[in-house]
Amino acid sequence: MCYLALKLSANLLHSLFFPPFLSFPPKNVTKCGTIQVKRDGTPIILLNDHYTLGSYPQIGTIASYHLTKLAQKPQGSKLKFQFIDIETAEKNLIKYSNWLNQLFHGIEYRMQLEMLK
Repeated sequence: MCYLALKLSANLLHSLFFPPFLSFPPKNVTKCGTIQVKRDGTPIILLNDHYTLGSYPQIGTIASYHLTKLAQKPQGSKLKFQFIDIETAEKNLIKYSNWLNQLFHGIEYRMQLEMLK
């Protein structure tokens, strides 16, 4: 499914052309990456400055390793969502963590080489 990022405000990402959801049980605890649907059907993706309690229905969560990419999307950019199960998300998180560690070690190695010059 493809959606259009409508606007960013207070670190909440609103998107357009989201199918309406009528009855989802509300949940109280929210976290970074939670997707909530407002009463008018507008979805909200909670980012870093999100509130901790919410009354809007929650329909999903963005994988934590995609939040940095999501936060950098400009207004008007298209978003594509794909459902994945928890096991796949955990495997992807491990791959992402390993890649990030390699990146940091590579940067540290290059900095040490520069310091020796």
